[in-house]
Amino acid sequence: MMRAPSDARNMQPIIRKRKPRGPARFPDIIRAAEIAGVNRGHLYRVLTGERTSQTVVRALRKANHPLAEVAARATSRSTRRPA
Repeated sequence: MMRAPSDARNMQPIIRKRKPRGPARFPDIIRAAEIAGVNRGHLYRVLTGERTSQTVVRALRKANHPLAEVAARATSRSTRRPA
């Protein structure tokens, strides 16, 4: 007796279209975070001035990464209050 092939084997994968996104605010942030030895979230907070981190700035400058100057400006103008 032959069995009919199951529908699961014959199904095509569902391909969903993505919404177009705007330009990246900080291109190459993931590689820069790897260079600095931090995670992407921490580097994003440093670049936006939410946190300060001279260590991140030094690591990016040492690697001659373009985001180093963005981090330096954000770190120098940060309005973070001392705890």
